[in-house]
Amino acid sequence: MKAYQQILLATDFSKFSEIAARRAVDLVGHFNAMLTLLHVVEYFPEDKRIQQGSVKLEDLAQHLEGECRKRLEQLARRIQYHAAVLIVRVTPGAAKYEIVQVAREIRANLIVIGPYGQGGASALLGSTAEGVLLEAPCEVLIVRGVMAD
Repeated sequence: MKAYQQILLATDFSKFSEIAARRAVDLVGHFNAMLTLLHVVEYFPEDKRIQQGSVKLEDLAQHLEGECRKRLEQLARRIQYHAAVLIVRVTPGAAKYEIVQVAREIRANLIVIGPYGQGGASALLGSTAEGVLLEAPCEVLIVRGVMAD
């Protein structure tokens, strides 16, 4: 098996992402690798629902980034991995593009992801996971289901 040095976990904070996070931590321990936790906020400023009220769009993007960073910190505590690098990206594009971009930036040799963005319980993969799988510059592990203890 290839020795991974930089593992990127892309999370949407779902139960599948939590399972994927635990698998990523196992791999980090096995390979003595670095772990980066990433959450992408798909932010559409043209959305009329966002523009209601007196909140400026830049303030809302900053607020979303702060809230998601807190959730990443909570995830890092739950999986008992405090040394992870935490990245939140707010983007007007699809999450799959941002995940691939971050993987390139950090030179990840493995992306770990749940069935991110899945439309329903019967879907094999969500559009985000499928897009990452097709475009990733490295290996991709898509974690589904319940891990055995």
